[in-house]
Amino acid sequence: MKRSFIYILVIVLTIGFVLSKYYIQNDLENVPIEAIEEFESGKYIQDDLDTFKEIIDSESIKSSLTIENKQNDTEKVKYDYVLKVSETKGSYLYKIGDDESYLIFDATGTAKFNLFSNETITIYNLPLDSTYKVEQVENSKYKTKVGDETTLVGEGNIFIDSKVTFNNISISSKEYTPDTADGIKLIMMLLIIASLSIMFLTRLKVQRFTTE
Repeated sequence: MKRSFIYILVIVLTIGFVLSKYYIQNDLENVPIEAIEEFESGKYIQDDLDTFKEIIDSESIKSSLTIENKQNDTEKVKYDYVLKVSETKGSYLYKIGDDESYLIFDATGTAKFNLFSNETITIYNLPLDSTYKVEQVENSKYKTKVGDETTLVGEGNIFIDSKVTFNNISISSKEYTPDTADGIKLIMMLLIIASLSIMFLTRLKVQRFTTE
């Protein structure tokens, strides 16, 4: 009984395989030769890429760059910024809070603007995948970090929602910790002061000894 069942199952599977192969072959014969050639040449893939490019060119996908200007105290400070974006010139819409206007980029792709403490600017419709570099003009009362690095510069590529944050920390606050470079500068200054003091005292002693 078991053997008979196995034989029947094998026969059914064989018939099913032959019929499926026949219908697949028949369907392929009905496919226009032009479609097969286009598929083999990668035309469909190219068409998809062209469609994606048309979407980008038509600005259906909106790009933006947000620059956040954080500050760790309540003092109202104005910070000056210089922004350079590749492949960019002319006017671009920007928004600070509820205020909207246009930021003007010159022929080199450079624009200047300023932000007060804890203000944020968003610039719209910049070219996708263009590179940007935004630099803050140094303020002697604050140390600036972008990410974990002490720096005045943020840079990257423009995507749909690009963002860079400048964290401005008051040097008189408890949050401020001098970095290695600041520590080396301080040590050098102390050494210079100590050397000048020793030279002055030595010269003073020599003068006294000569006088006596």
